[in-house]
Amino acid sequence: MPNPEDPRLDDPSPGRILVVDDDPVTRRVLSSMLERAHYDVMASTDGREAWTELAAARIDLVITDREMPAMNGLELLRAVRSSPRHGGVPVIMLTGTTLETAGDEADAEGASAFLTKPVSSRELLETVERLLSETGA
Repeated sequence: MPNPEDPRLDDPSPGRILVVDDDPVTRRVLSSMLERAHYDVMASTDGREAWTELAAARIDLVITDREMPAMNGLELLRAVRSSPRHGGVPVIMLTGTTLETAGDEADAEGASAFLTKPVSSRELLETVERLLSETGA
């Protein structure tokens, strides 16, 4: 249960991004790309941990891997979209698979964008900037 007195709930800093991936190298690479662009980055190892972070802090955008243990990216996306508090948070779905159906599933569940790994820094940052500007974050 999040602490209602936690200062992270009311942090006014723009561009807080939650990176969710079970692969530590991918988490580090994505976080580094975003931090170099001056975003405030938090990281989680799976969907369950990410859901806890969403409950504890204001998150402006989520970048999640599709395939993870415990709670995968599609399950996290469904939880975000069904939440009154987080339903409008943009979610970028990442996957290493080349299956066309992966993007279709992400779209059907309400993903804001779908990117294939490995993602270039330019593609990632352009997508993040576009989504944050659309939401006014």
